[in-house]
Amino acid sequence: MLAFSHGLNILKTTSSWGSFRTCLSRGGFNELQGTFRNGQRCSTAKAYLVPAENRTNLNIVAGAHVRKVLLHCGRAVGVQFDVQDTTYEVKVRREVIMSAGTVNSAQLLMLSGIGPKEHLEKFGIPVVANLPVGNNLQDHCATLIPFQLDPSIPTVQQKITNPENIKEYIYRRTGIKVNVK
Repeated sequence: MLAFSHGLNILKTTSSWGSFRTCLSRGGFNELQGTFRNGQRCSTAKAYLVPAENRTNLNIVAGAHVRKVLLHCGRAVGVQFDVQDTTYEVKVRREVIMSAGTVNSAQLLMLSGIGPKEHLEKFGIPVVANLPVGNNLQDHCATLIPFQLDPSIPTVQQKITNPENIKEYIYRRTGIKVNVK
């Protein structure tokens, strides 16, 4: 684990490197990105979904499994999904936003008929668009590199569990437990 103060020193040092810190890959050393509200970490659901849950144009369906995107004349017009043992189809007026992650977004496109023709035909899926979906597929990979620190250097874990830091967070919503600038 990288000691907190040494990590900050690296960030300060590399800030003058420009593209190193703004690279789209976010490789190297960077500040933690997250969603925060009132000094607390906030889930995506709390930050975005809960405030919108009463909108008339939003239906939240828990436990749904999307089967495919419905297409008409090359345009996404809805989705087909299952809830328990029932299949539903929902049509949209404007757009379908696919946010199913690296693997499942490619899978949904292929289940919808968008993908390599040979692959789709092999599984009996009608081809809507012969495109290289899933080729060169890459997900975020991470490698743990364990190493031993000098015991005199405090780790992030030690700072987070320090009673004084916990008290500062509880009473002031400031300190090391808040990762915002």
